[in-house]
Amino acid sequence: MFLIDRDAQIVHAVNAFGQLTSGHVRALFFKGLSDTPADRRLRILTDRKYLARLERPNPGGNKGGRGQFIYQLGPMGWKLCRGDSRYWPYRAVNPHTLSIASAYVAIKSLEEGGRFEVTRYATEPKNWRTIGGVELRPDLYVEVVDHQRQQSYAWWVEVDMGTERKAQIKEKLERYYHAWEHSADSGFETWPLVVFLVPDVERQDELQRLIRQGTEDAQALFEVRLSNEFPPAGLSM
Repeated sequence: MFLIDRDAQIVHAVNAFGQLTSGHVRALFFKGLSDTPADRRLRILTDRKYLARLERPNPGGNKGGRGQFIYQLGPMGWKLCRGDSRYWPYRAVNPHTLSIASAYVAIKSLEEGGRFEVTRYATEPKNWRTIGGVELRPDLYVEVVDHQRQQSYAWWVEVDMGTERKAQIKEKLERYYHAWEHSADSGFETWPLVVFLVPDVERQDELQRLIRQGTEDAQALFEVRLSNEFPPAGLSM
């Protein structure tokens, strides 16, 4: 069945991130409009099996009304994006996946003033890179141009849920540093800044301590920010 351009963009975005909330879809494709047009298109795409939806439990309990719907690929959307491979939907809401999407939506919000433009983004596994013999698996890769300053920014975003142990974080930091040492072979004109997005100040302090334990050169490769403070105003990283 033929899809209008925006519907196809919605389906491909859901494919890229795995899951999106209705709020993500509104922010990315229906900015400045009421909820009605987005809800109508999401309902149509769901009825036509391009999308399937899960309901996020309402934190207020049954008294608070229904929770927000989460959208993922339906059978038709899977076929559109992934061909004839076996349909394998999520069985539950994935908070990490949704947090990655929220980070991207926050970056896209920079475009509202016209000064910034997101020129490229990639999610797993398309953003994975092997550099210097080590594999990097960030959650999100984004390139942004600041038209006013005529400057480009590139980020590898790591959405930290506070569940990885210190040894895992240290290994991840070492991989990025090793890749940076071999950056001449990477093809990057601007080496991406690795931004860890963390849920609270305690976790932010913990990751910053781990970064300071590395070599002085390595420390400049990383930034640790609270999820609700990203991206920073003016991109002054």
